[in-house]
Amino acid sequence: VPEDYRARLQVAADRGLLFICANPDRVVQRGDKLIFCAGALADLYEELGGKVVMAGKPYAAIYDLALAEAERLKGGPVDRSRVLCIGDGVITDVLGAENQKLACLFVAKGIHGDKALGPDGLLAPEAVAKLLAAESVGATHAIAAEFSRTVGEADIQAFADVTGDTNPVHLDANYAATTSFGERIAHGMLSAGYISAALGTTLPGPGAVYLSQS
Repeated sequence: VPEDYRARLQVAADRGLLFICANPDRVVQRGDKLIFCAGALADLYEELGGKVVMAGKPYAAIYDLALAEAERLKGGPVDRSRVLCIGDGVITDVLGAENQKLACLFVAKGIHGDKALGPDGLLAPEAVAKLLAAESVGATHAIAAEFSRTVGEADIQAFADVTGDTNPVHLDANYAATTSFGERIAHGMLSAGYISAALGTTLPGPGAVYLSQS
């Protein structure tokens, strides 16, 4: 928790060190749990008299960087009307998209938890509207959904057969144990295919396709 860092942050603040916060989110979701994120430490640092520079959403620089990268990959200008921002944070993801006049898909079943859901656990439009109104922001779309898929031996073998990707890190447990992974891993693009299938049938309009990973 942020309080665990109070003493160290106080020393840094007293020395006049600048705190650069790359992720302004106060909390993030890990499975079913919410854990503190960098934004919470930045708040404490300011409380202690330190100076903070916020980067990331909702600030403009991260959008400029993302759009510039999109233009580089496309090899030309990006139509901002076709850009969709996706996130579960009202004061970071949604606010940032609104400030940039970009469409936003608000993932309601995220860090705000039950605040956007009805008693039945489903997305409640009136609850979403109340949550967004509390921060004076808006979203063009909202979803509350979960997807799960367990990748089994048959899936990995079939993907290897179809694609010709027989890298032993996917197929040979003994070899994989000698790598930095320590064990076999599924093909990255196999996982990407499942992501594309979920997003492509859930997002508004034609949906989305997962193109790459790093």
